[in-house]
Amino acid sequence: MIFRLARLQIQSHRLRTAFVAVAVVLTTVLYMTVISFAYCTLASIQLSKMLAFTSDFHALIVDTGYSISGETLREEIQSAPEVSETFLAAFAPVHWEEPAEASSVEQGFGMAFVDREKVLPHLFITRTEGRFPQGVDEIMLYREAFPTHSIGDPVRLFILGTGNAEPMVRERIYTVSGFYRSDADRPPPAVALYGEHVAEELELSVMVNFHSSFGIEQRLEAVTERLSQWELPGEEQRTQINQAYVGADLGNLLQPVNVLLMLLVIGVLFFAAFLLIYNIYSIALTQDLRSFGLLKVIGMTHRQMKKLTLTQTGLIACGALPVGLVAGYFIGFRLLSPIFMSMSGEVLPYRFNPIIALLSGGLTLFTLFFSALRPLARIKKMTPIQSVSAEPESKTPKKEKQREAPTSPLTLAIAGLRRSRGRMLVTSLSAMVSVLLFVMVGGFTDIIVNVERVGMFDVELGLGDGDRTGLIPDALTQISSFIAVEPDMIEKLAASDTVEEMQFLRFGQVEADISPGLEESLRSFLAQKTEYEWEREKYQGILDIGRIKTAVLSIPDQLCRDIVVYRDDMLKPFHYDGEELYDGKHVLCVFTKNELQILPDIQFSAGEVLSSESLKREYEVIPVELSYGLWTALAEICGSPTANNAGVEEVFFLLPESVFEKEFPDAPVFKVLVNAKEGRSDALLEEAQALIEGRGVGSGDTRFDYLLGGKLLDFEELQERLAAIQLTGYGLCGIIFLIGLMNMVNSAITSTILRRREFALLEAVGMTHAQLRRMLLYENSVGGLFGLGAFAVGSALSYTLLAQAFGVQAHAVSMPAVGILLLLFAAGSVAAEFAYRIVIKASLTERVKWED
Repeated sequence: MIFRLARLQIQSHRLRTAFVAVAVVLTTVLYMTVISFAYCTLASIQLSKMLAFTSDFHALIVDTGYSISGETLREEIQSAPEVSETFLAAFAPVHWEEPAEASSVEQGFGMAFVDREKVLPHLFITRTEGRFPQGVDEIMLYREAFPTHSIGDPVRLFILGTGNAEPMVRERIYTVSGFYRSDADRPPPAVALYGEHVAEELELSVMVNFHSSFGIEQRLEAVTERLSQWELPGEEQRTQINQAYVGADLGNLLQPVNVLLMLLVIGVLFFAAFLLIYNIYSIALTQDLRSFGLLKVIGMTHRQMKKLTLTQTGLIACGALPVGLVAGYFIGFRLLSPIFMSMSGEVLPYRFNPIIALLSGGLTLFTLFFSALRPLARIKKMTPIQSVSAEPESKTPKKEKQREAPTSPLTLAIAGLRRSRGRMLVTSLSAMVSVLLFVMVGGFTDIIVNVERVGMFDVELGLGDGDRTGLIPDALTQISSFIAVEPDMIEKLAASDTVEEMQFLRFGQVEADISPGLEESLRSFLAQKTEYEWEREKYQGILDIGRIKTAVLSIPDQLCRDIVVYRDDMLKPFHYDGEELYDGKHVLCVFTKNELQILPDIQFSAGEVLSSESLKREYEVIPVELSYGLWTALAEICGSPTANNAGVEEVFFLLPESVFEKEFPDAPVFKVLVNAKEGRSDALLEEAQALIEGRGVGSGDTRFDYLLGGKLLDFEELQERLAAIQLTGYGLCGIIFLIGLMNMVNSAITSTILRRREFALLEAVGMTHAQLRRMLLYENSVGGLFGLGAFAVGSALSYTLLAQAFGVQAHAVSMPAVGILLLLFAAGSVAAEFAYRIVIKASLTERVKWED
């Protein structure tokens, strides 16, 4: 019976059902988009670590510490209740006759031996041609490593075995059975089938996946305890955990500020979705009040009414939720998520997970049922007489009832809004939320434009080694004059009619005497035994000769004040503002704190001196510890640092050009900074690109290619990132705006239907159609008025807060928010006109007689 009543209600209220279904679809899309953003962000971090680890296995166990064979070990591990699946694999260094033609493949990296094809996806390997090896004499090759081979060709490999005390090189000839591609950071050049010869010659690993990635350490410990009876005395039992699962720094994610921000976002999204669905059901309850009252009179309990509502809502959800999930997948995950992930300016890997759909569907259902059940609390408090009465009890305060009847369309509209304050509030809040979000997104994009450092010069010409995107060589301590910018390049730029100004960054190499502080730090490190023994030779060599190889860089005098010397965060730079550099007695010492605390920092302290046989005098050090060393120091001059501090371990010194030229009169240039004449920026960029095309310095492993940077290129990238921020931000705001718009339309239509008799009576006592139209326009403009208030308050707050937080000025007015505000007023006008036409559609007599 309940089910039949629910179906009848849906059939008899098709418009309302359509509104609820559209609300469910929009809510699902909204949730799925935001959850996709959050999941892809976290998954990209984890997947990046997996790609570096070259597999998505939870852990591996090496067989050399156990008395049983690798196959038996795998079977024992597989029988553990914690384990989901296991594979046998071995990795060995391999060399082949033909060198790799792809620069991304390092010859000698471990070739993989696996026991079956199902392991390949776990290694991020996808077969593109041929078949998986069917015997131990066949092999699959990585296409980029073997671009000239074909299926059926023989390939000769030299495999370095590590299972014995003395390494052995095994020569093997395989037949190519297929090719594959790999997404791993360091893909294996070849994959062969595991066989008995592998067990004898190589170290085997059992690759393990547990039923869950939570608690990998405890699960692995339980498995190794199970294997304790086969442990070999005196042998080390080696295991390895995939740090992609346990190495994520959730501590930063769960900081109070981040948690509050996430709760705020979740609250806003839930509130926006709840408003629409609650409003629809609240209006529906008003329409069906007499129906519910009659059901209550004939004996239906509140519990049965609740069940009826749940059944009706569930039927709607069954039809609308799948549509919302499909739409959310294509809009949220396939369309907006790639744009969102591109905001960092890097290519971040991510992939779809069913948990996105499950969470989105679950949250949508919770919002839907919670919103649908809330209005039922009202009818529970009403008596049967109140429920079946023709008119619900007025909530107008007594003192308002005693006022004289309003006599103008405006006062009539105000009186109508007062009688339905709850509906007015819900509708208005939807408008306020959408406008406020547009204001915030607009302010945020303004902040990005002001905060991002894109350098001071239009074009920057430098050299790079091809392995990074930066424009300053990794280690200036290792460069020599042959990788300086060639004089003819400088001459061609200087002769160009597009160039307004040129500045140069030069370098001079010195072997500086180590300072007392550095010597003490090195001796302290060498006195202790650490796991970093391979570093000892380097530091011992510095102590033995008493000098360190370093570089002194020149900065044009007028740019010295733009050197970043300290940052307490990435948004508030501080610049060098002292006068010491210009006295010819001081030098700015830039160094990076070593991330490995056990290793000594190569740095000079305050009060120490830079002294070298190649320098005419000694210079007192002004030390500056920076997060990215030289990159941060030159950030204002050359744009934001685009690389990490890997490889930047040495200390660098900076001198103003006027002082530098006295020490290094013939110093080479490592970077050319160019500004274009007014209106010639594009021409300069095209000319510089043509100038460096195919040009480089050096050859082979020591080749450096010319690279361009500067404001023109950086601003293009920044514009792309801003477009991504705006598309994703305004996309979410647009979905929420649609929800608010539906609220306005739904309220206008239902209010008009409920009040047709009231409007007819007003016409009977003299109200004209023009006055009726104005009254409806006033009533339906309330959303725009509240939106205007949200726009004014939100603009002031965002302008003040963002300016205070980031130290930059944002636009006081967000133009997209202005557009949405105007659209709200336009939507109110359209809704009013639509409501007016519904009212006058029937004759005055029919409307006077009309009852719900």
